[in-house]
Amino acid sequence: MLVHVEPDDLAAAGHRMSGDGPRLRALAQLISGCGVAGRRACPGAPALGQALAALGERGSAAISTLAVATDTLAAGLGDAGRRYGDVEDRLAVMGRRVIG
Repeated sequence: MLVHVEPDDLAAAGHRMSGDGPRLRALAQLISGCGVAGRRACPGAPALGQALAALGERGSAAISTLAVATDTLAAGLGDAGRRYGDVEDRLAVMGRRVIG
């Protein structure tokens, strides 16, 4: 399967994703806070409090990792779009030289 992607589309995708990292970090912080609050909210049910704390800790770590991956992917897409555009421009110039 062959898919043609324009350089501007890659750069635009990277730009759109660049705002997702901070949002995911905020979500991770919220989940972590819920885990801490869960432990305090369940003094009569320590197992539930521990489960909520573990969920908050693990969920927060997973979302934080996703935020880092999103930042990396956004930067990579933006860079790939720029490089792809540069290569297309160079090929066009070379083609004109060969023909002309």
